[in-house]
Amino acid sequence: MATTIHKGELSTRGKLFKRVYTNTPTQERVYVDEFIKKIWLKQMPVSGEEDDDDGKIRSLEVLKFITHYSKDLNKNGTKYFIRLEDDGDFEIHSALPIGQGKMKRFLELKTSRKDG
Repeated sequence: MATTIHKGELSTRGKLFKRVYTNTPTQERVYVDEFIKKIWLKQMPVSGEEDDDDGKIRSLEVLKFITHYSKDLNKNGTKYFIRLEDDGDFEIHSALPIGQGKMKRFLELKTSRKDG
């Protein structure tokens, strides 16, 4: 059975960024975070853990977000990341439309905490 999402559930405010190359005044090529837009999200924790090289268990900081549907975000989601004011940056690993046909009103974004 499909999960029903209501836009009122999108209560977390986030910012959508894209990593792009740019040249410094000395023509050095560097990455910068380009702000795209503010977005509303529904935050949904996903549990998980993995072993590191020393055999210790560490938590995978994985979150799933629901946001309004966007063709570009659906197609190019992995080029973006989400920044939450009090919780850091999350890389988008996949974007999955919720709904069928023209009723695609939301996207499910699978993310993990961004390093550095």
